[in-house]
Amino acid sequence: MGTRYLLFRAKYEVRRRTGKLQKQFPVTADNLTFASLDDWRVSSSTFFFEGRDSVLLPREVNPGLKKRAERILAGEVLFFSHSWKSVKDWHTHPVSGYEYDAGLHWSLIEDIDPIVGDIKYVWEKARFTFLLDIVRYDYHSGENHGEWVMDQMMSWIEENPLNQGPHYRCSQETSLRILNWTFALHFYKYSTCLTEERWQRIHNSMYRQLEHVFDNIEFSRIAVRNNHAISECLALYLGGLLFPFYPAAKKWKVLGKRWLQEEIVYQVYPDGTYLQFSMNYHRVALQLMSWAIRLTELNKETLDELVYSRARKSLHFLHSCQDTTSGQLPNYGNNDGAWFFPLSDTDFRDYRPLLNTASLILDKKNLYADVTGILEDAAWYGFDVRRRERATQLQVINASTEVFKRGGYYIHKDQDSLTFLRCGAYKDRPAQADNLHLDLWIKGENVLRDAGSYLYNTEEQTIRYFAGTQGHNTVMLGSYDQMLKGPRFIWWYWTKWKEATVREDEEKVIMLGTIPVFPQAGKNIRHRRKVTKWKNQLVWEIEDELLNKPSNLPMIQRWHPSDAGHRGLTWKVTDEEGNSLEAVQEEGWYSSHYGSREKTKDLAFITQGNKLITRIEWKE
Repeated sequence: MGTRYLLFRAKYEVRRRTGKLQKQFPVTADNLTFASLDDWRVSSSTFFFEGRDSVLLPREVNPGLKKRAERILAGEVLFFSHSWKSVKDWHTHPVSGYEYDAGLHWSLIEDIDPIVGDIKYVWEKARFTFLLDIVRYDYHSGENHGEWVMDQMMSWIEENPLNQGPHYRCSQETSLRILNWTFALHFYKYSTCLTEERWQRIHNSMYRQLEHVFDNIEFSRIAVRNNHAISECLALYLGGLLFPFYPAAKKWKVLGKRWLQEEIVYQVYPDGTYLQFSMNYHRVALQLMSWAIRLTELNKETLDELVYSRARKSLHFLHSCQDTTSGQLPNYGNNDGAWFFPLSDTDFRDYRPLLNTASLILDKKNLYADVTGILEDAAWYGFDVRRRERATQLQVINASTEVFKRGGYYIHKDQDSLTFLRCGAYKDRPAQADNLHLDLWIKGENVLRDAGSYLYNTEEQTIRYFAGTQGHNTVMLGSYDQMLKGPRFIWWYWTKWKEATVREDEEKVIMLGTIPVFPQAGKNIRHRRKVTKWKNQLVWEIEDELLNKPSNLPMIQRWHPSDAGHRGLTWKVTDEEGNSLEAVQEEGWYSSHYGSREKTKDLAFITQGNKLITRIEWKE
């Protein structure tokens, strides 16, 4: 992680343990008086929309949206875009029942505790993402739950004193809360539910929360350096841009904008891939970039040209990895269910709403033909979707093979399939030991898939399965992962080099990758994988070889078929001497959404040799 990281973390931990963070982040502050509500209503700063009547979207109540709104109003919360749970307050863990101390300074609260459970379950409601479903339902139905929305915000303010309790533990959570409150304030801008008293109380809280983010920004920019930093810099920039009456508005706007641009340029590689090596976190980053670019444009300002370039390259990369039938992408990399601003009725795994909105923001073009729910997302960014124009497809749709060398992704698309191979070296912290993972999609089905993430805070064996090599379509050496697992999110022995090439002719595409692996098991061990895809045929050949393999350890080729994969795929596997191997079925897991998993049957082909040749065909 580097000397800068180590020195910062050591110093930060000393400050935490000696109480210096408690002094830096006091639990009391004077109330301030901000510009009046009436003044704000006529101010010049511009949001995506100004009041509920300015949204340019046909009104039609989707039954699913109505049901979600009813459950939210009844006290339930949708966790990680998947599972509903009743939540009684802001501090009780809905699974373990543990109640966090709302009066304890945030720096003394642990975010990883096996007895307490995953703190993300407590953070989820306090992001206030649930407000977006209520806002959307009010718009489509013509109803007005503004009083309920304001009561939720006032309840949080009342029960979460400054710099105390679990909801000040993570500045990204604070930033998302600020952005979702901002969204709700603009929707109910002219509603009677928004009174002067509430306006002042809400902004006293928002201001102090943004102060907290600003004073702790180095933690995310040095120790974390991922989508957390983008979220926090965006909140500071927009806090200064949209609420210029804040005493620190000018400073936050200038520094927040500068830091935001630096983070985007650093975190998104020049080829459009992302340093977290995660499809979902890349979508999160693109959504944050979309907020920044659109609101900058609406307020007649500009960003550095590199920001627009990185956003376009991100759009191109995600679109290249997308299954054209389902709109989904491989469940590759860490996936904690993060979807900060869900503004359509499409499934969480469907990337089309955001990619279409990003295309409109960047190039003023629809990316997809009109599919129910896709275009609504763009309306909440201030686009007029009442006239549904024909989509303009980006060039990547027609491209057969894409190479993203810096990030290490190799993709081939044809009419019925998507072939996705990962082969990368790490300059930034890896999240999973998943190199040379192969993902296959056939006719909208993810037939060979990544096992997912499940939970970040659970028993070690489960974490090893999902984050380790076992949870991916690649090769293990005995029980060894490609890299050595360290504590929490840490891996030792990062893959520091790779060799990868793509060859293509009229009949086939060949992807060839070589990486160093298993240094904890022996010296100079390398995994060489050759993937051959025959064009316009649903046939693949995968040749795996472990160079310098220890003779006493078995080579295990692992596969994670979906139900459709088990039904439709046929396998022919031979070792280096031409002997046929039978698959060993093992109990496995699949997690499509964070916090949820289902039992599966994994396939393993095992040899004491160092080479396996696998032919896979799709039989309808």
